[in-house]
Amino acid sequence: MTGIIGGFGPLIEIKVMQSLPRVNALKRAGQKYSSPLIIKGLIDTGAFISALDPEIICALGLSPRGSIMIHTPSSGPDRTPCDTYDACFIIGEKEVCSLSPNISVLSCELKSMGISALIGRNVLDLCRFEYNGPMKTYCIEYDKSLKS
Repeated sequence: MTGIIGGFGPLIEIKVMQSLPRVNALKRAGQKYSSPLIIKGLIDTGAFISALDPEIICALGLSPRGSIMIHTPSSGPDRTPCDTYDACFIIGEKEVCSLSPNISVLSCELKSMGISALIGRNVLDLCRFEYNGPMKTYCIEYDKSLKS
């Protein structure tokens, strides 16, 4: 999948949903699961973990699965506790291997920046990502040998 690098960086449309293990468990129990959502995300090589806006987490019905301490440029020298959630990201749906079936995400207010997701290194570690600054393009594809 290729895209244009705009003034805000490499933006990408992705599909997000409950993690595949969660969807499968709900199906086995005969319960409903939330529909996938198509959202705009920013590829962020500086983020070690991906994030979703709280509205998306709520719409997907995600529940906290754990907590980690994070450090951001705005948090100063202190680390802040943050809940983690399990989700599934689908990038380039037409590709043979296009998803991360179970990844950890943080809840982070992103809507004010015009995006709903940060795609961090826990997803990028499963991808080949090329950033061509002079051409203002990027290419991202899942590495089939690293599929989680």
